[in-house]
Amino acid sequence: MEAQYTSISVSFASKQELDEIKKEIGAKTYDKAVQYLIKSRKKGFPSTAGCDPDLPAFTRDTRGDSHRVSY
Repeated sequence: MEAQYTSISVSFASKQELDEIKKEIGAKTYDKAVQYLIKSRKKGFPSTAGCDPDLPAFTRDTRGDSHRVSY
C-alpha cells in the first residue's frame, strides 16, 4: 500500500519546535518528528520515581501510637 500524504498548517512557533525535535532525535522529516511525539504521548509521562536518589528508602513507622490507625 502506497503512503498517502496531506498538508497541515502549524504556527511558526510550532514549526520551530518541530525543527528542534527533528534535530534532537535525528529525524529527516517532519512526519518522523510527529510520529515520535505521538509515540511519546502514548507512553505517557515519565515516572518521577527515583528522581532523587539521595532520599532514604521509605519505611512505615510501626511503633505503637494511640492516634495511629492500624493497617
